Amino acid sequence: MANVTSKVGLLHPQTPATRFLWALLGLGAASVLGLSCYLTPNPSGHGTHVQLGLPPCGFLWLTGLPCPACGLTTSFAWVAHGDLHASLRAHPLGLPLFLIVALAIPVCVVGAFRAWPLSEILRRVHADRVAYTLCGAAIVVWWTRLVAG
Repeated sequence: MANVTSKVGLLHPQTPATRFLWALLGLGAASVLGLSCYLTPNPSGHGTHVQLGLPPCGFLWLTGLPCPACGLTTSFAWVAHGDLHASLRAHPLGLPLFLIVALAIPVCVVGAFRAWPLSEILRRVHADRVAYTLCGAAIVVWWTRLVAG
């Protein structure tokens, strides 16, 4: 009986920590979306993050070339403001990442409520493959942007 209940998260000694972690992840995702609504997208396609008190992109400043993440904050802000075309121009991965973050919120709520084991959920959704795919896509987008000028 104890073996069965521990698999579903009931009576598991780490249930409060699991619930807290899910809640923390959900709060982080909601904060990202909330900040995206708050920010005014920079028409240049990058640099929106400086409104948060962050410094300009050091890679861009040093090399004159955008880094792989240049434009992601601006892209998120454009999505939050309803301009999908401007979002894709700022950074092609912004829209899919925004959707992933938005989807993470209800998943985190359910995960916290049911105390799902986070490692098991990450394994089931193949989070490692998703991360590798997103990193590969970011490199392809970056190189394409560098070549296209």
